[in-house]
Parts: sequence; structure tokens; C-alpha cells
Amino acid sequence: MPAATTCLVEWRPWGRAAFDEARAEQVPVLLALGPRWCPASAAMMGGAYADPRVADLIDDRFVPVRVDAEERPDIGERYGLGAWPTTAFLTPDGRVLGGETYATAERMRGLLPRVADAFEQQRDAIAERVAAPATQPAGRVAAAPDPDVDAWVGDRLLAQFDEQHGGFGVGAKRVHAAALELAWRRAGDGDEVFAAVVEPTLRAMARGGLYDELDGGVFRYCARRDWTEPATEKLLDVNADALRLFLLPDDDGCLDRAIGVVGYVRRTLADLTPDHPGFFASQRGDPDYYRPRAEADAPAAGPPAVDRAVYADGTALMARAFAAASETLRDSSLLEFAVDAMEHVVAGT
Repeated sequence: MPAATTCLVEWRPWGRAAFDEARAEQVPVLLALGPRWCPASAAMMGGAYADPRVADLIDDRFVPVRVDAEERPDIGERYGLGAWPTTAFLTPDGRVLGGETYATAERMRGLLPRVADAFEQQRDAIAERVAAPATQPAGRVAAAPDPDVDAWVGDRLLAQFDEQHGGFGVGAKRVHAAALELAWRRAGDGDEVFAAVVEPTLRAMARGGLYDELDGGVFRYCARRDWTEPATEKLLDVNADALRLFLLPDDDGCLDRAIGVVGYVRRTLADLTPDHPGFFASQRGDPDYYRPRAEADAPAAGPPAVDRAVYADGTALMARAFAAASETLRDSSLLEFAVDAMEHVVAGT
């Protein structure tokens, strides 16, 4: 999670020692969970967790643990509440008592005593409640799904397709690579219905606010249905997915975006050092960096910070995308770098 110099909480690392401490003191664990690129995580570290009263409450009545959700995706999947940051309250044996996503200092000042009091006064009842699912007999196994998974998924895609703006649903728009690749395969088999899904969606991705016209690359998602109001974080896996998709159609606009993504990754998210080639995880979001640079009379701010951590999953996704781009763009250096990056990751694991 983002570092914050004003944070007053003395965080423990995830591990047995923290839970042993909670068990010895008979207090809950407060788990702060989120990725480095998340502006809301940084805001909470410099807001609620920088509040002296909140810090005192945590110090007195909890064992605080802080986890980077990208470094430990297993913990993120287990305890995340669907948005970052997540604050999860856990028993000393790691079971969930409850939780919160982003919260202000005022909200935390009211919430923390209630959680701590409930745990202290109802410890036995809580232990029985959270343990119950593990002791109940397993139910009957559900019936096997329809073997024609592609048909089932295809029906769902068609039902969710936004005919007006492209993409899926009527809310925020994201890069749904697996869905679009399935639609592309179906279109390649001659299904014009799926061609009418994938082609306008790729054009919307290329021409809307998802693509960064200033530095290249794509943002994490767009908040509005019409592909505007981007969340300005840039994640390696999202850019890898977008690159693969931009390479699919015979479309000059998409090809230009593919070239732009490759250039952005090379400049910003690639470690070109011969001794340890690789791909960095993300670039932090900063709306102020993009907003004033789009105005002629406003000075440019410095670029957002890059999380230089290298993860196997993101590296594999971008290596795959670089390999595809190498063939389409006839640039053998992309394939060479992809191979070097994967070999370095494998050697380091």
C-alpha cells in the first residue's frame, strides 16, 4: 500500500506473530488491505490512520496489520470487500468479524470502539458464530453446468452488451479481455452478432477516455458508460489485456493504440536493465497530473510514481502481449524482451 509519512499506526507485517499477539492480548486484528496504486488507500493512510484518536484506539484495542494486496493476492482475495482499501476486522484465528472499505477519521472513531466492545463482550458467541460454517456438514454437490460453456457465456455477453457505447453494462467501462476474445473468436467463425459486439467495443476503447493521449497506455477503467472520466491508475495487467485486444482487428486506430501501449510500457513500466529485465506492476493514479496538462495555460506536474515491484502474473501477461505485438508490428526486440523478462522471473522464484 502507498507509504504515508503522516500515518501514526504502528503496523505489523502479516504473519503468525501478529495473530499470536492478538490471541495473547485477546483483541481483534485490524487488517488494512490495498494495492500501492490505489489513491483511496493513500488517502486513508494520510487521513483516518493519521488521526491521533484513531491511532490511539487501534493501539489500545487492536493488533494492526498492513498488507499490499498485489504482493499477497491470496490475502486480498480472502479478505477484500470488493473495493480498495479494505479494513477487515479479524479474530485471532483469522476469521472475519466485519469490515469497511474507505472510511474517514470520524467514521473510524465511531466504528473502532463498537467492534472492540462487541469482541470483548461477546467473544464466546462470536467464536461460535464464525466457527459454525466450518463445522456444518457439506451440502449436496450442485449439478454439473451445461457443457456448452461458450454458448452460455456468449448469451450473457449479448445480454450485457451496451449497443449505444460499446462495452458491457450501463455503468463503469473496463477492459474485459476474456469476454472480448471470446466474442472475437465467435465473430471469426462467422457469427455476425458477435462481430457487432467486439468491433464497436474495441473502437470505443481506442477512441474514448480509456486511452491516455498524453503518455500512452490505458487507464484502469472509465467511470461513465460512455468511456469518459477515467480512473487514472495504470496497471500492468490491464495494459497487457488492452494491447492484445488492440492487435486483433484490421483497424488503423486500434493499431495506433497498440503502438502507443507498447511505447508507454517500454518508457514507464519496463525495467530495461540487462541484468534484471522485467515489467513493473503499476503507475499510481493522479487526476491532477492529467487535468492541468490538458489545459494550455496550466503547468505540467511531475508524472505519478511507478510501483517498481515485479510480479510473475503481470509479467507473464505482458510477455504474452509483447510476443503478439512482436509478430504484428514486426519488431523482434519485443519478443526478445518478453523472453528475457520471463526467464528472469522464473529464475527468481
